[in-house]
Amino acid sequence: IDYNNYFNFLQQTYFEKEGRAYNTMLMDEFVDFIRTYPDADQLEQVFWMMAEIRSQEGHYGHALAGYLKILFYKPQSEFRTQVQEKILELCRIHPGITLAEEKIKNTMQQNLSFKNRRQGLFQFLSTVFAYNDSLLHEPLLHEIDLYLDMYRDQPNRAEILYYWQGQILESMQRWPEAYLHYSKLLTLYPNSELYIAAQLRRSILQYRHFGKLEQSVDNLLMIINSAEEDRLAGTAQFHLARIYADSLKSLSEAVNNYKLFVDAFPQHPLHARAVWETAALSQQNGKNEQAVAYYLKYLEQYPQNPRIVAALDNAVTLLSKTLNAHQRAIEVSLRFVSNHNENEAAPRILYRAAKMAKNQANDRKKCQEICRLLIENYGQSAYADQAKSLVD
Repeated sequence: IDYNNYFNFLQQTYFEKEGRAYNTMLMDEFVDFIRTYPDADQLEQVFWMMAEIRSQEGHYGHALAGYLKILFYKPQSEFRTQVQEKILELCRIHPGITLAEEKIKNTMQQNLSFKNRRQGLFQFLSTVFAYNDSLLHEPLLHEIDLYLDMYRDQPNRAEILYYWQGQILESMQRWPEAYLHYSKLLTLYPNSELYIAAQLRRSILQYRHFGKLEQSVDNLLMIINSAEEDRLAGTAQFHLARIYADSLKSLSEAVNNYKLFVDAFPQHPLHARAVWETAALSQQNGKNEQAVAYYLKYLEQYPQNPRIVAALDNAVTLLSKTLNAHQRAIEVSLRFVSNHNENEAAPRILYRAAKMAKNQANDRKKCQEICRLLIENYGQSAYADQAKSLVD
């Protein structure tokens, strides 16, 4: 079939149709044309007609992706101005249509240039993936499949496209499909630089959603021992600890693995969570001194985290009620207030320390000092009035 004749048929049908007539058939035919003739000169016109139909059908995410694709496929397209107007119109008529509106506008302002159209389309996929917008997740899955079909003989880094699809499907909570895409990458591209990352994501799915605990543990251990990136090895170590804590109900093993993580990966994004879990599980397992140490470590290393008050409260409770270390509990409380004097919990923390000094530590002088500090610095607090009665 002469692709020019095929295109002429599609274009004529598009312009002669009334309303939504033939839309479904046309979309199928457009996709078939793209897959069969990936280098045809008329592709940008096909992309335009597809985006128009998507918009007409109310599939605004797909329409948005379709218009954007033209900017990357042919940066100097004769449709460029019309494409930009369509994108802005979608954002204007449908407020909140996309969380990535500002990023999209920035993209339209860029002077895009690619050595060939295949590279342009790959960059389109990469850019939309980076938007991380839920409205564009389903369209992006479709666009990646279409790209892989267009260039099935020589796809440009197909493994990263499978990985992106896995991540998108995870965010959409389509676990079996995500698992399948990671498995496809692992099977088809065993030497890929994304192999360990895909193995990690699949291992997490194995224990979270498919109950494959032993298999997940084995895979995570392999990643910990072989991953060159701390980010990947650390994430594997963190999830290994979670398996022991949540699924295998082995608190000792969970704590040991969290401690390994805390010591080995201090710069990891999950470090704060690991410190907290080490403290909480140590407390749950009756390792109270260790729990206190990690709650205090949390206070020291993450002073801006909103959980610092909870960390202090847990540490103070353990020190005063379990370990009978009242003086230490008081010192910890005073140090917290000194470092966080504007924290809304400061008056309560001081009042608790004052009561502890009077009733548990039998240190009336310390009680008076703390009450005076509370009254002078937080005189409008309800705890200030209670502090006055405490020293009367």
